Amino acid sequence: MIGVLQPRERIDTREFNDFTLFDIFNKKGFIYLIMSINNDPISHNDISVSIDNKELNFVKKYEKNNKEPILIFTYAYSDKKDVDVNIKYKLINRTFIAQFVSSEKKGFLALTTLFKNDYVYFSTYYDYYMKQGVDHFYMYYNGKITQQIKDRMNFPNVTLIEWDFRYWNCRKTYKWGHHAQVGQLSDAIYRFGKDNYDYMVFNDMDEYFYIDNYTLTEYIRKFPRIATFGFC
Repeated sequence: MIGVLQPRERIDTREFNDFTLFDIFNKKGFIYLIMSINNDPISHNDISVSIDNKELNFVKKYEKNNKEPILIFTYAYSDKKDVDVNIKYKLINRTFIAQFVSSEKKGFLALTTLFKNDYVYFSTYYDYYMKQGVDHFYMYYNGKITQQIKDRMNFPNVTLIEWDFRYWNCRKTYKWGHHAQVGQLSDAIYRFGKDNYDYMVFNDMDEYFYIDNYTLTEYIRKFPRIATFGFC
């Protein structure tokens, strides 16, 4: 049976043109905030993150401020549970559930992608990459998930995530054009990939990686000292 994650309530500060909060989750001793950079990256000093009225200690920032920008803040939090997190930024004061995500090892190779109308081709995509040795598929739908989409994606070891954010930014308002996909990539790495799998495939649903005489898993295992494999 397919696993479908509930849609995430989100902060989308279009009135300030600053950032979108794509996701917030609790993993491996940290609260993660996955955010966009629409113009200039916000500072962690500008945002307050608290639990039970106690402000969390900021730990680290991951920032990529160029044509495919992303901003990630981490905060120390040790309890392994879903938790209500309050976020204050300018006029915003809202509480979100940060879901606990286990960091236990789940497999060797996972696959993730952001998709839209091409979901109708998923059965072919799924069959091919199962033969390539993929253990689990984390499929982000760039819109509202319908029953028809659930039915089309209803295969074992598939998790369907609703990722209802604009794909492009309007360049008259925002500095950078890319929006939804870079958030999805970072969310997949830190929420589902890092610590849970040795490797993760990132590709579109019309991209089929092929190596003569090897499956993907066989080829990766043949070169265990290589961290990243790229395909043309």
